[in-house]
Amino acid sequence: MSLERGEIQTLQVDELERIAIGDPAIAELTVVSATEVLIQAKAIGKTNLLLWERQGQRALNIEVVDRAPEAVQEQLRRLLTE
Repeated sequence: MSLERGEIQTLQVDELERIAIGDPAIAELTVVSATEVLIQAKAIGKTNLLLWERQGQRALNIEVVDRAPEAVQEQLRRLLTE
């Protein structure tokens, strides 16, 4: 899942029992109900999200990006030097 910094996205879940985020500085979670979670992108980076639902455990990768032209140029420069 890729989000832009500051973006909020709704995630549908199936009878959520438990939830965990690897790095809460990158993405913040709000449990709205047993079937809905809000994910807010806080800072650029990558983290993982673990969900325990009725059907079992599910893992998602979250990447927060900055899509401003200057940020994209910097990301490309960094990738090319690697």
